[in-house]
Amino acid sequence: MAEDGALPKFLGKIHPKFKTPYVAVIVVGVINFILIATGSINYIASVSLISLAICYMIGCLSYMGLKKKYSDMKRPYKAPLGVVGCIFTIVVYCFMLIFADKAALITSGIITVLCVIFYFAYSHRKECVMPTIEEEIGVIEEPDEQTKAKMDRQYTIWKVCTIIVTCIALGIYIIPMVL
Repeated sequence: MAEDGALPKFLGKIHPKFKTPYVAVIVVGVINFILIATGSINYIASVSLISLAICYMIGCLSYMGLKKKYSDMKRPYKAPLGVVGCIFTIVVYCFMLIFADKAALITSGIITVLCVIFYFAYSHRKECVMPTIEEEIGVIEEPDEQTKAKMDRQYTIWKVCTIIVTCIALGIYIIPMVL
């Protein structure tokens, strides 16, 4: 993100031996240590999960916007349920946020507003040259039949697991309301 201008450049400094963004790792580690030292791990976990839900909803909105703006773009991957799946996901996350810890919800809201302010004050003005897909990852080739069959099996396993986990997560929210 520092390379893209979304964060200050010093956070993108790469360690010469390990090839990792060590300044960012240290900063995140210090922040995590301070937060954990407060002893409010449940609150921190709630803020983290709420923030993650917000990111997923933004991702869904981005998918729908890009799908509409670039409707004729060739895509090697089709998202299951597409826009309907995005709308369903956003509705489920909004439903889950209704029952979230109110203090954590307010904190996540404040963090989101601060991030938007940071974006418009700092990152928005940065010139970002987006490489084409070909420049970024190369030409996307169609897999052979054997590889495609293997990928389809893996996808089916992940899809089933995701459905199971989603049902369990929804059950965790719904069962206490019913009882």
